[in-house]
Parts: sequence; structure tokens; C-alpha cells
Amino acid sequence: MAKTTKKGKPPVLKRKSRLPIQLIGIILIAVGALFLINPSPENIKISFTLVLIGLFSVVLLTGKTASHRNVKKQSKRKTKKKAEKTRCFEKIKNIHLQVSEKLTVIIAVWIVFLFVMTRNVDMETFFVAIFIGILVIKELSDEFTTKYQKYELNIFIFAFLLVFVLIIGKKIISISSI
Repeated sequence: MAKTTKKGKPPVLKRKSRLPIQLIGIILIAVGALFLINPSPENIKISFTLVLIGLFSVVLLTGKTASHRNVKKQSKRKTKKKAEKTRCFEKIKNIHLQVSEKLTVIIAVWIVFLFVMTRNVDMETFFVAIFIGILVIKELSDEFTTKYQKYELNIFIFAFLLVFVLIIGKKIISISSI
């Protein structure tokens, strides 16, 4: 019989060390930097993918974390919209990972999926698709994340927003100069 807590739920296992996860993130960043030695469009895209996944794993997994069971619900009553949001996370909710680990895995899978799907598309489209995905992931996980995790995601969102504005500005300038 499996161990349970007083409330009948399985206990949440706490991780003692984050060093292997940080090391993997640093290795991904280093390998991504190595791809920039021979800068071709494909190598730049691979480099960007590896560095981005490494940054997410280092930043999101090194801060203050909390299990999804420890995060207080914002309201007792679930509205229809919140019920739809929680259905998206039902399957991964039963995995005993911390919220920051789940976010990192989801973002990494999204980035790899986009890398495969946009192989023949330019870097700007790839970047904008990643930006939209991160915005959607942040909105869907808003109920489960702590303030610190929201702050960390907002840092990435602001950085992506800045580059997005630069991309849009470049497009406007190229259209208006015709």
C-alpha cells in the first residue's frame, strides 16, 4: 500500500538539490553558443533554441519554487473560464513535479515543436511563434504559479516583447521604403 498523508493524498516529494538541472541548462547554453561558431541560418536557429531552453531551465528552476498543492487558490468558486484553464493541466497535474519544473518542460517541448515545424521558415516567424506560445503558457498557468514564478516569466515576456517590437519596426520600415 502506498504512503498517504492525513488527507489521503500521496505525499509530494521535495527535491534537495537543483545542481544537475542547472548544469544541464548551462550545458545547453554552451552547446548553443558553439553552434554560433559557424553561423548559418540553420545553426543560428539551433543555437537560439538550445540557449533559450537552457535559459528557461536555469532561471525558472533556480528560484523560489512551490508545489502546485502549496499555491493558494485565488478564489473558492471556479468560473467556467477557470474550469477550462484547469482542464489543460489535468493530465500533467498528477505528475509530482513542481510548478516551475512543469512550466520548463512545457516551454521546452513548445520550443522544440516549433523548431521542427518551422524548419524552412525565417527566424522572425520562429521567434514570434515562441513569443505567442510563452504568452499562452503564462496565461494558462497563472492560477498555479507563485508571484515569483510570474515575475520570472514576465522577465522573459518583456525581453521577447522588446525583440517583437524591433521585428515589427523593421517590417514597417521595409514596407514604407518601397
